[in-house]
Amino acid sequence: MAVLACWRVSHLLAAEDGPWDAVARLRRAAGGGMLGKMMDCFYCVSVWVAAPLACFVASGVAERVVAWLAVSGGACLLERLAREPVTFPQLDEPSTVEPTMGCCGQSRDAYRVAEPAPYQPPPLPPRAAAPRPAAGASPAPGTVRLRFLQRARVRVRGPATGADYEFSGSEPVRVVNAADAEALLRTGHFGRAY
Repeated sequence: MAVLACWRVSHLLAAEDGPWDAVARLRRAAGGGMLGKMMDCFYCVSVWVAAPLACFVASGVAERVVAWLAVSGGACLLERLAREPVTFPQLDEPSTVEPTMGCCGQSRDAYRVAEPAPYQPPPLPPRAAAPRPAAGASPAPGTVRLRFLQRARVRVRGPATGADYEFSGSEPVRVVNAADAEALLRTGHFGRAY
């Protein structure tokens, strides 16, 4: 029960506007400070929401610490299971559907008007794919091996170099320029491949 409660409250704070847009107003008031950034991250929010819930399911300091981490971890697993698919455009068919949030999430856009619009790269022109890394080969200097953590076939443009990288469920590992690697890792859709 505590895991479900943690997931619900964390999702409300990180991904929804809430009843009467109360959470959206709170998020707007928090701005770009530490609290505002934390409210944009489900995983961060779940850690703090899980803390008081751990007191309901455990007694003793050691048990509460373990319960705190377990409740947050369980909520994070639920979030990964419930998360919408990757929003990278598919290569096989153009994406014409804008991802939307259920119930009251649409009004969040009204609050974002005052904020600068995030950078939207231009559509990717068709290009030849970079050569695939040989299995077991070490990457060239200045490059990093990344693994795409989803199953979709996608093409992403490196934010630093503008290079195109294609990933798919059958070929999830690619060698990318080190200048692009950190930004791609921060999306949560990639991990280092060793």
